[in-house]
Amino acid sequence: MAKKPFTSIISWLFLVAVLLAFCSIAARAVIKEVLIEGLGMDNALTQKAFPAGDGGGKVQVTGDDGSTDWSLTYPFQEQSATVRVSFLQELENRVTEAEAALTDYCKQMLPYYDTLVTQTSAMQEKIGWNITAYPEYNAIAQVTGDYYATVLEKQDMTENIRSVSLLQEYCESLGTGFLYVQAPYKICKYTDNVVGDFSNENADALVAGLEAEGVAHIDMREEIHNAGYDHHSLFFVTDSHWKPRTGLWATGVIAQRLNDLYGCDIPLTYFEQDQYTAQVYEDWFLGSQGKRLTLARANPEDIELLYPTYPTDLRFYAPALGVDLTGDFSVVYDMKHIETKNYMYLTPYSAYAHSDSAVVRYENHLAPNDTKILLIKDSFANVVAPFLSQGVAQLDLLDLRYFNGSVETYIAETQPDVVMVLYNPGNLKEIDWDTHLSTFDFR
Repeated sequence: MAKKPFTSIISWLFLVAVLLAFCSIAARAVIKEVLIEGLGMDNALTQKAFPAGDGGGKVQVTGDDGSTDWSLTYPFQEQSATVRVSFLQELENRVTEAEAALTDYCKQMLPYYDTLVTQTSAMQEKIGWNITAYPEYNAIAQVTGDYYATVLEKQDMTENIRSVSLLQEYCESLGTGFLYVQAPYKICKYTDNVVGDFSNENADALVAGLEAEGVAHIDMREEIHNAGYDHHSLFFVTDSHWKPRTGLWATGVIAQRLNDLYGCDIPLTYFEQDQYTAQVYEDWFLGSQGKRLTLARANPEDIELLYPTYPTDLRFYAPALGVDLTGDFSVVYDMKHIETKNYMYLTPYSAYAHSDSAVVRYENHLAPNDTKILLIKDSFANVVAPFLSQGVAQLDLLDLRYFNGSVETYIAETQPDVVMVLYNPGNLKEIDWDTHLSTFDFR
């Protein structure tokens, strides 16, 4: 009798493993959804399906799901009213969302998922498996030592430059000031050389184009370099974001420029480091890159919540999140992201500004002026906006990853004194003019 080839045995073992994983996921899903949540049978017996140290069953805290149709509240002008998401584009979006949700759910239901991923990462480390396979963008590259970053592909900035320039022209037609802020990337323009990464090249092209078009702007990469700061120390080791104290410093730079350009009368003392106390959460944070590397390669790091020492009184309003809070500075923090140490399923950075949402408003009841600012932002602004809100009467935020209404209509209706855009190089992407889904579509 002929022996089965080795490859055939491996194939059968792999198939059996897949079937066991599928059965485990299905069984735990039934226990969680039917017995625990449906019938309320949350007891020692059902909890045996989710032993301590097992990530299965934990629900990751999320923010704005993007389901609010803001185009009803802030409709597009007549010339662009016919531009809507096509049926195929909408179907593709829904499929992508469903795929992501199913993937996350299977991760939660697979027994010992975290342990399996960690052991796999440790094995890859031992055999020298490359973390990044070029040109696999949005993968992780080792910059130096234990400092990692995500590489970005090359982008054509021509339309992005044009779109920002048109936004400034629109603001000027309403008597509104404008400022574009180029946030830095984790990869330093001056000291790092990461093969296959174009983050700084894209930002250079955009900033040069804005300069040529006469668009008011700040390049925070140059501000960091001119101040003599160690670029890497301003960022989290395991995450793509800059640290809260970096955001506080950047807020001071931005406020100075707003004062110089538009006479906003923002007191710069509000953004001095010694005006804040810090609640430090030691070894509490494992960022998005650390989660992918797992604890086999990445070490948790500290994160701070900063609180002003001067009196504060404000309203924080995020309708899509169902949040409307009034009080001292602490209302800007969503503590559910940070109260519990959970490396793989929580992101403490999201405590700042309650993470990301389409529309957010800060109203400062102790404002030193009557300045109103609209900030079009990405997640880097989450550690800028809370501090900037202390220096103005009103600060509105729009996040175009979730906001599908008209930026022009929002500006016309809310009438800010200044409109700002703050993006990091990760948001410098081609504009899809056939939809209103691009972060540089400011119509």
